[in-house]
Amino acid sequence: MRYILVVLCIGMVLQGRAQVWDNLQNIQVTFKIKNVGIEVDGKFTDVKGSGKVDQANFSNSVFDGVIQASSVFTDNTMRDGHLRSKKEFFDVANFPQIKMKSVKAASALTNGSYKVDWLLTMKGVTKKITTDVLVYANGNALNVLTVFKLNRLDWKLGSKSLTMADEVIVVLSGNFLR
Repeated sequence: MRYILVVLCIGMVLQGRAQVWDNLQNIQVTFKIKNVGIEVDGKFTDVKGSGKVDQANFSNSVFDGVIQASSVFTDNTMRDGHLRSKKEFFDVANFPQIKMKSVKAASALTNGSYKVDWLLTMKGVTKKITTDVLVYANGNALNVLTVFKLNRLDWKLGSKSLTMADEVIVVLSGNFLR
């Protein structure tokens, strides 16, 4: 079985009194892909990110993340080794990191979230993606969440397959602490 995914994304929603949040913590990147008709869950265990959320003007917000591709985990040792080492998948010896950087954040809220444009780089391929980022306050934290779909073939992850879906669902979350 094979899949991919990635991404570090993060954005915010204006709530509470306007302030700048820049202490990003607890970043998680998970993914789902169908293989032989069965949904397979995975995650990356080594994810780092930084960012700044400007609640007064969200368009000034910036986000940057790096995933160590070797940290892919699907709870199947053989599959994880295959994903890490095979040239048709993550090929971590040649492409050790997955990177995601915001290039534009919308200033206005649309349907409860902000549009954020990103550059996502995997296996030497960089593509622009746009995600909806939900931001909500929770005590002393500003939580961020984005869920989006990627076509694994756009980043040269595997080849066309009758058993493995092309589409991967990625969930990225984290929080900014005061």
